[in-house]
Amino acid sequence: MSTDSSLLQHQLEENENSSGFLGGKAISSEDKTKLDVYDQLFQALSNEVALTPNVKSYLETIKVPLMALTLQDPTFLDSENHPARDLLNQLITLDSAVGQNKVVKNTQIRQVLDQLMERVAHNSIANPDIFNKANEELKEISAPIVKSKEANIRLVIEVYQGKEKLEKARHKIQYAINNRLKDKPIPKVIQDLLDSGWQHLLVISELNDDTENRLRYFESLDQLLNWCANIDKIPADQRNDIETKLDFINSMLETVSTNAFFHNKLMQELQQTLIGVGSPPERKPSATTTYQAKEEEEPRKEKNIDRCHMEVDQFETGDWFTFSLEREAFKPLKLVWIGELPEVYVFVNRDGYKKQELTRPQLAELLESGAVTQIENLDEQVMDRATTTMLQQMQEKLMHSVSHDPTTNLPNRKRFISLVKDHINQYSQSNHVLGYLEIEDFRVITNVCGVAGGDQLLLQVADTISNAFKNGITARLGDKTFGFLIHNANAGEGQEKTKQLRDTINKNSFQ
Repeated sequence: MSTDSSLLQHQLEENENSSGFLGGKAISSEDKTKLDVYDQLFQALSNEVALTPNVKSYLETIKVPLMALTLQDPTFLDSENHPARDLLNQLITLDSAVGQNKVVKNTQIRQVLDQLMERVAHNSIANPDIFNKANEELKEISAPIVKSKEANIRLVIEVYQGKEKLEKARHKIQYAINNRLKDKPIPKVIQDLLDSGWQHLLVISELNDDTENRLRYFESLDQLLNWCANIDKIPADQRNDIETKLDFINSMLETVSTNAFFHNKLMQELQQTLIGVGSPPERKPSATTTYQAKEEEEPRKEKNIDRCHMEVDQFETGDWFTFSLEREAFKPLKLVWIGELPEVYVFVNRDGYKKQELTRPQLAELLESGAVTQIENLDEQVMDRATTTMLQQMQEKLMHSVSHDPTTNLPNRKRFISLVKDHINQYSQSNHVLGYLEIEDFRVITNVCGVAGGDQLLLQVADTISNAFKNGITARLGDKTFGFLIHNANAGEGQEKTKQLRDTINKNSFQ
């Protein structure tokens, strides 16, 4: 932080005549506090998942100008529409394109950004309006890239929407056929009719929401089944009806049949079965087969209630994950499709190209192994993400500082008491030993070696105690006192271990 502040002070003084910013005076303690907050924000920004080295380099290039802007314009960090904030958001958006060094306007994107970032770095303190101009230039670069990514994602989704619509149509038609034929003996010619394209015609009518034709196809199937079941009772005057129906079936099958030989053979067999051959015509009954039901409209889903499967069920499209597979080493991928039929999870990269397709069990297995991890939403503006991360880190540090000693990083007295209570409640059937250690003549160390020397001794003692009782609890209770709990030990064992600890500390030399 001090290095950045000094560099910023130097640049401000160089630009005093043109900018008048802070009048060339030293940065105040209040300003340093603001810069410290910004520095933490910048660290969160730089730690973005899978950020390319080139973009990290650009962030470093414009870090000092942005720190100056933080002092000059306090609204920078809070304003959603500030040009400098937009500049950072767009720069991160271009991360993938920079990594691939895509060509934009007949020029490689790195070359464009190199020049743009250098202008910001060298001129922004004297002329803050340069952020507006740089932001507009970035918009021209990023707009086609963002548009291309969105188009790629739409294409992936449309493909899987089509697949799912087709599968749902297949299952719905299969469900209706199963209701008619399931486990029933039927003429083999009817099975051949379905396999030769009639079932496909039904699926097409379902896909196209063509209710009229779908009803005609099912009515034809039902009529054939009825005629075959009552082959000896068909009145002679129905010959014309049968021929008309067979002509309709023939014309419809021709639109989907891919094998003329089997098509003609099927129509010939239907003719022989329902009308007959010769003069007078003699019907030739079709062989009988039992229809085996296939997948129905709503296939049974295997229920698995373990933690990882339940976690998978909570995912939504738009969630981001890191993959550490052989082909995708810690690459951030976005979940864009959760399918029902088939039940798949589809992920795309930052350019919108499909990279992974996983079933629910496969995704649960990868989660359990740690190969897949859910991360923050990378579609959220990067400055918002960085601010949230910074605040979380500050809160964690604050909570840690309240419960831990700043010198040794051990739990403090209040935290130690709480931990001991929890430990005793958790292991109420075991024996534990509570110990207390005080460093004698500690003031001699601080008088001779100063506060820094005293802190060094405290750290050395803290490490020794912690290593001695790794399965227990160690804390700093006061200026020169430590407390510890030895887990699962009786009084005699505790006293012996404590003597060994004391002897170890006394034998150690302190430099």
